[in-house]
Amino acid sequence: KAKFSNERTMVHWIKAAMLLGSLAMTLLSFGENDITPFIGVALLVICLMTLIYSTTVFQVRMEWLNMRRDDVIYYDRFAPTVLTILIMATFGFNAVGK
Repeated sequence: KAKFSNERTMVHWIKAAMLLGSLAMTLLSFGENDITPFIGVALLVICLMTLIYSTTVFQVRMEWLNMRRDDVIYYDRFAPTVLTILIMATFGFNAVGK
């Protein structure tokens, strides 16, 4: 049951990263002002960081679940907060740049 939850969490992270990546590619392709290429590249970097994070966390948690460790914390409060702050800052720069 917990292993499926771990996989489901990774799929949600990947889905969020793909949405960010598609938004970044849209900004890079159709951006009309001078700041949109920088915003697009920033979103691509955030997308790649999200993919690396989700894969790493999935692997680590799967190892912990296979070892049946009860002494570790399986939830993360730090990464979603950082991701939200980065995305809001990027969108804020995009809004100010227009």
